[in-house]
Amino acid sequence: MAGKVFIHLGLPKTGTTYLQTIMWADRERMRAQGVLLPGRERRDHLWTTRIVREDPHLATYDERVRESWDVLRQEIAAWEGTALISHEFFAGAAPEQAARMVAALAPAEVHLIVTARENVGLYSGGWQESLKNRDTRTMAEFAAAEVAESSMSVWNWRTLDLRLVLERWAPT
Repeated sequence: MAGKVFIHLGLPKTGTTYLQTIMWADRERMRAQGVLLPGRERRDHLWTTRIVREDPHLATYDERVRESWDVLRQEIAAWEGTALISHEFFAGAAPEQAARMVAALAPAEVHLIVTARENVGLYSGGWQESLKNRDTRTMAEFAAAEVAESSMSVWNWRTLDLRLVLERWAPT
């Protein structure tokens, strides 16, 4: 079992995609240096966020999606060094979901990595991303929206507010 597992949980729009691109491009070099980036492909980390956050539509997804968390855990269990899991949508996890994820990695020592940036750029980037995903709200409407209760909501204050994310993940 990996002695340490680092979970990079975002926040979204804080350079996470860039970091993941660099890590996946240098995956073999990381492995040679004792750091496992588990998974068959980069999307396994995205798909694992759906499992951890208990996506209500999970049963309708392809088997590759539904088994992604098991794939990551099996690779981590067989690894002797350090492992790294990275996706910004982990930031949306509810406290009990975060706790279950960390517990599932036992007996590894789990560390959280959170990337952040100033709120104006973060929020405007989040709004732009929501537009790209077919949201039609103005920036003012987007900013005025209440924090979503659903762990599947990722383009609002639920995942963009560092304090809220840390409140949910820090107890783990």
